Amino acid sequence: MEYRRVVQATYGEGIYQVFLQAFITEGNGICAFLNGGELPHNGGVVLAVPNKMDESQFDGSLTADIWASTVPGHKDTEIATNIAKRLAVETQEVISLTCGLHINRATKEDIKKLCDNCMYVVERWLEVYK
Repeated sequence: MEYRRVVQATYGEGIYQVFLQAFITEGNGICAFLNGGELPHNGGVVLAVPNKMDESQFDGSLTADIWASTVPGHKDTEIATNIAKRLAVETQEVISLTCGLHINRATKEDIKKLCDNCMYVVERWLEVYK
């Protein structure tokens, strides 16, 4: 299969740097990878499918159906779920997001900074994508 284009963005520095790279198929889904910290790896995968909310019960705005599979002992899909949903809603594409973020002996502050940087990299990625 030939991908139409690759879109990527980075945010942060040092152990807090995160990378979001995605292969765009122009209408057939987006395969994305979110990595960062000291040990990029595969901690889990999230599939997000854009879906319009039921207008009889909600306002008809867009959301996404989510499926997540986490590598045992990992928590990467906690942040990846929000990101995959955001990408699906914004791009109107099915998103497959593989995520691996790790900082050795991370404190709560380390985790917060890394997660914040993940949200910032999504904003940068969306700017490049559009």
